[in-house]
Order: sequence, then C-alpha cells, then structure tokens
Amino acid sequence: MSLFSTRLRIILEKNGINQVELAKRTNLTPSQIHNYLHQNFRAITKQHLESIIAECSEDIGERAELAKCYLLDVIPDSTKTYLEITPLEKPKEDEDWYFEMERLPAAFKREFEKLYKMCAESAKARDFTKDFTSSLAVLLNKPQYLPNRKVKG
Repeated sequence: MSLFSTRLRIILEKNGINQVELAKRTNLTPSQIHNYLHQNFRAITKQHLESIIAECSEDIGERAELAKCYLLDVIPDSTKTYLEITPLEKPKEDEDWYFEMERLPAAFKREFEKLYKMCAESAKARDFTKDFTSSLAVLLNKPQYLPNRKVKG
C-alpha cells in the first residue's frame, strides 16, 4: 500500500475536495487522480506531484506531509534506516506518531505499517481507530498524540 495514496485520500476528504475538483485544479484528468488515489501507478511525474501537492490543501504542513509520504514510498525499505525525512512544517493535526516507530522491532513495525494503511483507507475505520490510538496515547503517557475530538451534545 502507498503512504502517498493514503495520505492524499485523507487530505482531500478533510478538505472536502473530490477527485473531479482536484483534477480541475491540477489540469490532470479525473482518471489520473483516480489512479493516484488507488495506488495504480509506479511513479508520479514531477509536474503531477507538484500540482497535486500545491492544490490538495491550503495547509503547508499537510503539503509537506504529503511530499514526505511520497518520498517514503519511493525509497527502498532497506535504505530507510539510513535517513530521516522530516518536514519543515507539521500539519495542524499532527499524525507524526506514525513515523516515530524506530524503537519498534522490525517485524512488528512492518505489520503495524500495514495495519495503519488499512485503517487510513476509510473514514469509518479512521474514526473507529481514534479510540484505540487515544488509549495507546494514554498508556504510553503521550498526551500530545490524543486526537482532537469534537464532543457531541
């Protein structure tokens, strides 16, 4: 699964932008946007990547996070341990806890990445997992990772 596709889907959904709207903003075809959202690509051209990042969000942190996700997708797993990709500005809703997994055993980390990507694929799964991540944040004494939740009622 692609971090870029997952993050792009989350950013678009959060900002209320659909595939057709992003296609208009970027001068790409809706089918190209569809392919990028559904991981039907080997690589993204520099021009397409630049257009998508520029038009998917007003938040510079979200743009930086999307660029970071693309870089993490294209770097071979065997070389990821040699570098750390840190955006200059973080998204307003910081989900950087996902990238702070270097202390985990490699096998667990790979399985956790798969689980994270599957959960990030749908809004319903993301909402359901907020309770789980909140519990983990409390257990790990990391209040900065508690999701901001709107209280109903």
